[in-house]
Amino acid sequence: AEDAADQKQLELGLFQSGLRATSIGSEYTHAALLARSKLTELQVYSTLVPGVYEGEFDDQYRWRITLAERPQESGESLLRQVPLDASIEVSWGQDDNGRRVALDTVLLAEASPE
Repeated sequence: AEDAADQKQLELGLFQSGLRATSIGSEYTHAALLARSKLTELQVYSTLVPGVYEGEFDDQYRWRITLAERPQESGESLLRQVPLDASIEVSWGQDDNGRRVALDTVLLAEASPE
């Protein structure tokens, strides 16, 4: 009888672990979709200014965008658009123990007039 109780306890623990893993996977998928939506939002703008921008989607998910000028070769300065390194990070949970998803890409922005 004790072996049957131990077996039931083991099965319950495995089931709970599976549910927890599914929940965490769902959170990561949602965060990746939110990051992708921020990237799409950035792609709408022709003029982007290097810097760090932060905000919240809701009470659970936060976002942070870092735009940095990409070093250019001397011949590239004639382009009408300049490349910017972009990092879009979505985080959730406690700051110290939270989770995060990050997308890194290069965006083209209008060159500022000189």
